[in-house]
Amino acid sequence: MIAASGRGHTASPGPLPRLPGPRDHSLCPDSRRNHRPRAPRPALALCCRGTVAKPPYRIRRETVMEQFLHIRVLLGIVLGLAITTLLKGLARFVQHPGRERVYWVHIGWALSMFTLLAHFWWWEFRLVHLSQWSFVSFAFLILYVVVLFLLCTLLFPDDIGDYEGWRDYFLSRRGWFFGIMALSYVIDFGDTLIKGKRYFQAFGLEYPLRNLAYVALCLIAMRTRSERFHKGFVVASLLYQLSWIYRLYDFVE
Repeated sequence: MIAASGRGHTASPGPLPRLPGPRDHSLCPDSRRNHRPRAPRPALALCCRGTVAKPPYRIRRETVMEQFLHIRVLLGIVLGLAITTLLKGLARFVQHPGRERVYWVHIGWALSMFTLLAHFWWWEFRLVHLSQWSFVSFAFLILYVVVLFLLCTLLFPDDIGDYEGWRDYFLSRRGWFFGIMALSYVIDFGDTLIKGKRYFQAFGLEYPLRNLAYVALCLIAMRTRSERFHKGFVVASLLYQLSWIYRLYDFVE
């Protein structure tokens, strides 16, 4: 309906009221809560009991310390087997002192290996400072421990009935024993590099010369049956090893 004004002009129609649409929440405040557009649900995995698993971005990343403890478990198992082999072998001489004649060069290397294993477990604590672990580093450490385990099994086999005694056995197996020992000192370079270049360089020139000297002496020991050489080698190796540990590894940072 159009009303005429006093001047004879037709009045323009006023704005028509706006009807609420299906998404208009201005008239009903409560409807804002009920008609909010829903956010897309993330893809969630349902567990077998009906509980909802957390999405990947909510899973807390393991700390470096937790990773190191996880890796150290397997290292400890293999290392424990190696120490058990040495202790059981040494106990044989106490249990049956008259049955088998002791060859003190062989005993000297057994003591040297026990010291090396204890030292290995002590210095590997340094690996806690690694900022990131990879499977290559993990596999490398497992290889190192397996090599040490093989050295222990070569020192104390299950049976030496095919040999005249421990002296005959040790000299007959010296090629394998010293060959694997030389390999262990080559692997040791990589183990030290895993802990960082600064850690490697902190040893100075003595460390590479030490490992290279051990490799050279092991190659000589593989070829010679000289009693004088083998006696001098095991005594010098054990004394230097104790000195090395005391001077550089008395405390772990």
